[in-house]
Amino acid sequence: MLGLGGVPIAGDPVHATDELTARTIAEHRREARRRRELGTANTISAQSLLDKLRAGERPVLRLILKADTQGTAEAMRDALGDAE
Repeated sequence: MLGLGGVPIAGDPVHATDELTARTIAEHRREARRRRELGTANTISAQSLLDKLRAGERPVLRLILKADTQGTAEAMRDALGDAE
């Protein structure tokens, strides 16, 4: 197939009769997939987190720590404080 910038997902219907339409549909699907993967729920910027800290609030920031050893993970958890 010509005119596609990437590989379509299995099962994607093709509704284009010309290259421009195919490119437009592919770009729309790629953007929709990107938005789904990134998600917009519960996002917070570093600036808004800093503003909340300066205002005296203690927002919950959930983190996933990945370390090469148990000792490294424990040291990071201890350095962060009130970790569960």
